[in-house]
Amino acid sequence: MNRTATARFTEPYLEPRQTHPDPLTPYEDKLAGSLMEIFGTGTHDLPGVVEGLNGLGLHGPDGRPWTEDTFRAEMRRLGR
Repeated sequence: MNRTATARFTEPYLEPRQTHPDPLTPYEDKLAGSLMEIFGTGTHDLPGVVEGLNGLGLHGPDGRPWTEDTFRAEMRRLGR
């Protein structure tokens, strides 16, 4: 099996539903960058991610501070 085919089967993060068919919107790009910044600090738990987003001043889609519920709902919406 060639290297590409092997990587396809061993890489745990490459799932078809994780691809994004369209270019990111400015909102999605800012959210993705903010999440990468938060994860880069070693924070990986939901309360920490929500706190990190609010600490960066990035509001939820409704214009209010993030909550665990709004974060879950937004990830579900964006994952469709």
